[in-house]
Amino acid sequence: MANHPAVVERHQESWHPSPLAAGPFGGMHGGVIAACLLSAMAELPEAAAGEAAVINVQLLRAPNLDTFEVGAETVRAGRRAATLQATLSQGGREMARATAMFATATQLLGVEVPALSPMQPADLPPPTEDRVGVGPWSLHSEWFWRAFDVRLDDDCGFWFRRRQPIVQGAPAAATVVAIADWASGLFRPDRKGPRRIQAWPNAELSVHLARPGAAIDSSGWFGVSGDSAWNSLGWGYTGATLRDPSKLLGRSAQACILTPVESKP
Repeated sequence: MANHPAVVERHQESWHPSPLAAGPFGGMHGGVIAACLLSAMAELPEAAAGEAAVINVQLLRAPNLDTFEVGAETVRAGRRAATLQATLSQGGREMARATAMFATATQLLGVEVPALSPMQPADLPPPTEDRVGVGPWSLHSEWFWRAFDVRLDDDCGFWFRRRQPIVQGAPAAATVVAIADWASGLFRPDRKGPRRIQAWPNAELSVHLARPGAAIDSSGWFGVSGDSAWNSLGWGYTGATLRDPSKLLGRSAQACILTPVESKP
């Protein structure tokens, strides 16, 4: 994996996506966008003393696979937490924005933290179309799905391990945020039956992390197990639990807009 270039590389102020940064419906994948925004915020001086605890990403438009810019700034730096924000722009237009809270580590003296049950390592067979249902991985050859090894577990959850860095120089939390964005497609209403939904883009992504970045192996396996709720008007949400092979990492949520498959006359 060390010999592979990142999905997104940086040259001074410009960010350069590879073909693997693509999403399933054209443009850049939401997980790549989230990872870039978090990476930029993590470089601010106010983030250096803390760990990413919460990130919210608003996906305003779909950037294409051309060069883009990311700017980050501090909204407020407090004693226990710093609030940061970042924007991704392309061609002079704002395409996405994010806010994040970086919490300063403080030892909880006299407080017993509940233990988390360990999970088995993700040494599982590769998924097949029969096991995982009709999915977005068959859409085209070069897009973000190809940047991962993927496994299916016995509870219909998924495991991801990146084959190469997602963003050049990114913190470990950026990998978790990028993988969290998969949940809307993995747990959409028709994933186990005939495909009746043409597109399922999420308009935003919120991730709450329960582990500091120093305790996350960004090159290891990450598990995603989710649930979703939808209505007949065409929108809903997906929630997901994020894990590594040993412990809980956090939770994510997405608001999604569904586009049904057009019926043929």
